Amino acid sequence: MATIDLKAYTTRAKELESAIYTQKRLMESHRIFFDSQRPIEPKKKQINEPIKPFNPGEPDLHFNNILTIVSGIALVIGIIMHIVNDGDSFLSAVFTIVGGATFIGGIYEYFKLSSQHESSKQTYEKQMQEYDIKLSEYKRELSRINKSYPVEYEEYKEKVSIHDSKVADIMLQHTDMLKCLEKSINIVYEENVIFPKYRNLVAITAINEYLMSGRCDKLEGPDGAYNLYEMELRQNIIIAQLSSIIDNLEQIRNNQYSLYEELQKSNYTINEILAETQRMKESSKLTAYFSGVTALAEASPKYYHGIVI
Repeated sequence: MATIDLKAYTTRAKELESAIYTQKRLMESHRIFFDSQRPIEPKKKQINEPIKPFNPGEPDLHFNNILTIVSGIALVIGIIMHIVNDGDSFLSAVFTIVGGATFIGGIYEYFKLSSQHESSKQTYEKQMQEYDIKLSEYKRELSRINKSYPVEYEEYKEKVSIHDSKVADIMLQHTDMLKCLEKSINIVYEENVIFPKYRNLVAITAINEYLMSGRCDKLEGPDGAYNLYEMELRQNIIIAQLSSIIDNLEQIRNNQYSLYEELQKSNYTINEILAETQRMKESSKLTAYFSGVTALAEASPKYYHGIVI
């Protein structure tokens, strides 16, 4: 009659659960890494056309010229009135003084505006020379960009195609490995040796440790592995939440040593493969890993069956 070797059975379940855990983490780590390495789409460089200088144009001297002419006429009238009245007329004095002052001011303002215009004109001409140089440089750079961008974009598409194809092949292998492992663990659990509640990495590792260390020799009953596991959970001797364990790995070293060892091996495997992946041209560790996973998943379950006569 065939019987189940509990130590061998839980050891295989533990190995498969640990392999599934490692495989899922490695898949996610690889996905994140490959996403970070995906070629970045080139952006067409945007350059600003130089701004054409403002043309100050000719100064508006129309009002100033009229005022100068009127004041000149007033000055002449004042002088004539002064001569006719022998310098005795108040009105002639007003015309002479106001007209003269305004005329002189108009002449001064005319030359002032003319001088400012000449200076502005010279500045504008200098700015236009600089603008013409910048405009030529802008057109050359724009032409270069318009020619180079399509080439850069085609190179980008080729790199993306190569990258995505390589990543798709690796991720397909990852998916196949995970399916293979899950199929294998389902075959193990279909033996209905382990109660469904304890079909997970934390529980099965603890139960295997109880059996291997001799703390228990059976699963059920007051002295069985299930009862011991539940008791240590209630007493907070062990932690059941895998997420909490991962964040505080060193805390489980004494009370959940087998699980600690499995997680350490998992971390080591993942780190080794990721380090190799970052070197891009190497894949020996990943190939060896896939081979090992395949061998584990395809191993015959018969080894944990004993024959009792």
